[in-house]
Amino acid sequence: MSLETITKIEKRHYTGKVYNLEVEPNDSVEDDQYYVNANNGLVVHNCHPRDNIALSWLAKELDLGYDLFAAISHSREQQTRNMALFIADICRQEGKPCVINGRAYKPAVPYTVGSPSVLLGGYLKEMGIDVSYADSETGDIPEGEQDCVCVMAHDPQTTYDHTGKKYEQKLYFNLRAGCTVIDPWRCFEDKRYKVIYYGLS
Repeated sequence: MSLETITKIEKRHYTGKVYNLEVEPNDSVEDDQYYVNANNGLVVHNCHPRDNIALSWLAKELDLGYDLFAAISHSREQQTRNMALFIADICRQEGKPCVINGRAYKPAVPYTVGSPSVLLGGYLKEMGIDVSYADSETGDIPEGEQDCVCVMAHDPQTTYDHTGKKYEQKLYFNLRAGCTVIDPWRCFEDKRYKVIYYGLS
């Protein structure tokens, strides 16, 4: 990448929809559309963290001198570890295992590479917590009623809001009434469970 190429990129204020980029331009899957600037060919999207992984690799390949994307990934890892500490405390207090509701990196896909759920589960296992997943897309289907601490890893409304449709945040498995549900998205509501919204109010 030359300095001349870099200086041709202009900074502009943008108002409008931002889409994910994952599938090829002519793919029939409609939940991963994207926006391409017709003037410069730049793709605008919000696919995270898979893009950070790819861009971090590219920064090293091009020897850019500083890998901003690795720094973002490190921040993400620390935030996930902090959440794992919070969840682990609740699991220990209640003497229950943890089921992460959603293993794929986003709802309704089978892909787990770069998934924050897998990262969270890894930290919880390091902390001595018994962890499993519930996600039919990845083949994780707990049998029977589960007595556990549940973590809501997916929120389809946040992920697919750009479609203009309404999506329900739901459990992918049968959770026993009275169990604790930890929701970092802060939108799950069900009076059968003790719901804890993770993060600041």
